[in-house]
Amino acid sequence: MINLVIAEDALEEEVKEFVNEIVRHSAVVLRLTTKATIEGYVTILRRIGRIYLEELMKTEDATEGLKAFLENRLPSLTQSRAAEASIYRG
Repeated sequence: MINLVIAEDALEEEVKEFVNEIVRHSAVVLRLTTKATIEGYVTILRRIGRIYLEELMKTEDATEGLKAFLENRLPSLTQSRAAEASIYRG
């Protein structure tokens, strides 16, 4: 994740400030926060993988997309983009 963009000539100073901010915190808090963050990402990635393999890859559009890619052509999809977009509206 990118949360800051700086000029190259300011990089060293920004890194020093960032490190100084972190080292002021409790080592155990930093360690456990890092552990929780990593475990959270792992959980999310596993869920994404399950959705991809167990739901997405079972659709006709996924099969057609792969065939089209291998045949170097545009896919002929059955699901409309408007219908698919409705999942984001809740």
